[in-house]
Amino acid sequence: MVNMLLGVHCKKSDKVDLRTPLWNYISHNYSPSQAHEAAEDLTTVQAQRDEVISLTGSYAAQLDCERKYFRSLSMMESRFPISKDDHHVSMSFTWYDAFRPTKRSEHYSIHFEKACVLFNIGAVLTQQGLGCNRETETGVKEAAKNFREAAGVFGYMRDTAALRVEHPRPVDISPECAGMLERLCLAQSQECSYEKFCTDRKDAKTLAKLAKQVNIFYGEVLRSLGMPPLNAHFDRSWTAHVSVKAMLYDAEAWIQQGVCHGKETEANIQIACLREAQRLLAATRKEIKQVGKDLADHLKRLEDWAAKDYAAAEKDNNSVYLQRIPQSVDPIAGLSMAKGIIPDWTDATSEGMFASVIPDSSAKALSKYTSAVDTLIREQLDSLTHASDEARFKLRSWELPDCLQALDAGSSAALPEVLRKELEDLEDHGGVRHLTDLAAQIRDLRKVAQEELDTVTADLDKEAKEDGDLRDKFTNRWTRPSSAALTSHLREKVAGYEANLKAAGESDRRLEARLTEHSRTFSGLSIQSAAAQLPRLQAPMVVTGDLEPAVVVADLRKGLESISRLSSERAQLEEGLKQEKSKDNILPKLMACSGSPDSLFDQELKKYDPLKAKVAENVGRQHSLLNDIQKNQAAYRQAFGYDQWKQACDAAAGGIRGKLGLYIEVRDNMSEGLRFYMSLQEAIQALQQQAGDYILTRKLESEELMDAMRRATSDEARRQSEAAARQRAQASFADMGLGGGRPPQATGASQSYPPPYLGGSPAPSPGGTPSYSAMAQGSNYPPGPGAPRPNGPQAPAFPTQQTISQHYPGYGGPPGQSPSPYSAPPPAQGSAPAYPPWAAPPPQGQAPASGGTPHGSFALSGRSRSQMYGEIHF
Repeated sequence: MVNMLLGVHCKKSDKVDLRTPLWNYISHNYSPSQAHEAAEDLTTVQAQRDEVISLTGSYAAQLDCERKYFRSLSMMESRFPISKDDHHVSMSFTWYDAFRPTKRSEHYSIHFEKACVLFNIGAVLTQQGLGCNRETETGVKEAAKNFREAAGVFGYMRDTAALRVEHPRPVDISPECAGMLERLCLAQSQECSYEKFCTDRKDAKTLAKLAKQVNIFYGEVLRSLGMPPLNAHFDRSWTAHVSVKAMLYDAEAWIQQGVCHGKETEANIQIACLREAQRLLAATRKEIKQVGKDLADHLKRLEDWAAKDYAAAEKDNNSVYLQRIPQSVDPIAGLSMAKGIIPDWTDATSEGMFASVIPDSSAKALSKYTSAVDTLIREQLDSLTHASDEARFKLRSWELPDCLQALDAGSSAALPEVLRKELEDLEDHGGVRHLTDLAAQIRDLRKVAQEELDTVTADLDKEAKEDGDLRDKFTNRWTRPSSAALTSHLREKVAGYEANLKAAGESDRRLEARLTEHSRTFSGLSIQSAAAQLPRLQAPMVVTGDLEPAVVVADLRKGLESISRLSSERAQLEEGLKQEKSKDNILPKLMACSGSPDSLFDQELKKYDPLKAKVAENVGRQHSLLNDIQKNQAAYRQAFGYDQWKQACDAAAGGIRGKLGLYIEVRDNMSEGLRFYMSLQEAIQALQQQAGDYILTRKLESEELMDAMRRATSDEARRQSEAAARQRAQASFADMGLGGGRPPQATGASQSYPPPYLGGSPAPSPGGTPSYSAMAQGSNYPPGPGAPRPNGPQAPAFPTQQTISQHYPGYGGPPGQSPSPYSAPPPAQGSAPAYPPWAAPPPQGQAPASGGTPHGSFALSGRSRSQMYGEIHF
């Protein structure tokens, strides 16, 4: 049979318009756009409160809604100051007392609202506990759990929201009432546990302790109800119920304790325990009328149980044990099975409400926390970086791990660092294969340059032959300048480039001969081959130190491996610090924090403590390892004679340096030759373009001249035909007797037979038919300055020597009168050109002008560039 338990009624409230005041506050203190962004959250909060005060739905649904609303209030608390003060949100909350429903309280405080919501959460949990079927094992467990959760909620309310409610503070949400309700829920949870243990038939000693703890909890509740302000607020039935429960479970504890002593054949002590139980039951009988029937039944059951056990124990003691009855017995110690469950749903950091509303105080606090985190991370990263730099510097100064690698056959550690880098660079560029490729490129460029020069020469010869054939055909009528006079400077350039190619070819053959001669030497210029030519570091035949060389080497290798592992750990620690910082978003917690943020900062910064400890441990371990490595490397150098071996390696590396120097000399000269041919090729291509333009112009000129001659021949034939017609007309006039032998003269501007005019043909001169020479002198070339121009349309003029010089300066004048288009500007003062600029050769018979462009050179085995490739004139 189970006893009646007490449940707490929920507080009731009036409706409140949350949305409008909060909307106005956001619009006024932030911006209308932020108010629009928060509109949905405002609607959600309003709906949550309306549902909370409706007190409808299942217990689970009510709890879920009330918990969500409480978290929403926590998000609002740090964003919206609710009070009667100016510039605050003026919004009042009205709630009615849970124990005296007619008492009404109104506060302009969000803490008051939170306290009332917490009270209702605890109340719903008590009602949910009452609804469990405690006659089943599952039901009694669920009931005990609900009461423990309710105790945790009331305890949380007592320590947080209840303390921040302003006076006059309602009694039902005062800290005193919250504490009393917490103890009441613990007492009822302990009572449920006792019922379960009785069902499980646990031993009497355990049951006595459990029952005593129920008495202790109810006793604490009774004392709270007897003190202000609760003594004047709660109904007498509460006090009577708690008082009866306390005495009943105290008496039941003594009965169970008596059972325990009876089983141990301690009848006298059992009788003393039962007398105490009967005394408590007699006192309970006086107050039983103020409580319900179930407690009266519980009292009757305990009285019958105590009387029965007392009679049996007294009979046994009088007839068997004859023991003296003690006046008092040791008190019973309680065994608590009930502990309040701290709410785990109060954290509002997971809520995303009002994200756009961030007060200045929160922004400043966040900036302060971010600065503290940045400082912490920077200090740890600086420690890790300093440790890495220290290890790298010390190992390099000790020549580690190179001095250990010198023990391995074919190791490059014996090579001086500068020589090793030069050999690495040589291998990266291909070694002797690189020289072979350079030689092949030079040959290809020389071949292409020669082919291009041959093409220019062939084109000029073809043009000169065509001009000669036309000159022979038309004799003195072919009046344009001859090709030989116009192409002399082009042919001089071709001759100069061919001379340069010939000189460069000689230098190429000498370089290729040297490459062939030293190819085998160059093939051996590798790190592996060079290392094989140096002496090898070996262990001494006789040990002179305290430690064996093999032990020293093993210790050094082990130390280096440990340093490498520590370096990898530092990389992981750096990444861990950065990741921890990247995901450290304290703003939601900061917005949900209702007190000073400093305690929150201290709590949040503690999550970096494990990483800080690992950083300190890593740095400390490395410092110790470096000290051990320093001692071991000193012993290693002494045991193996490392310094003497290093000197021998430096001496042996001299021959390798000589071979490398020869390779570099050949490579640089080939590179210079490659640049020479590339520059020469550019100049030849420009010459090809110039020759092509010249040939095209000559072809157009030839066609125009031939057209002019054809027109002149046609005009001459026409004039002769007209003259014959006139003669025939005169003869006809004479035969007709007109006399005079002359045709009648025309009057005015008219003429019986005007001379025909062909577009583009010159008008006939009054003196008769012009000669070809006159046509060429007067029509094909423009008249000189001051010469009269003929009237009427003019035939297109053929380009003269002057126009050719203007449009094609490369070949427009005789050599020596115009600068070469390839003459490079003089180099800056104090610097020598990497490659000699192209320069036109001086006219024949004329010495080059002083101060001309210097000719460059590149060195090969002590020769100047002019000695290898000769002076190259363009």
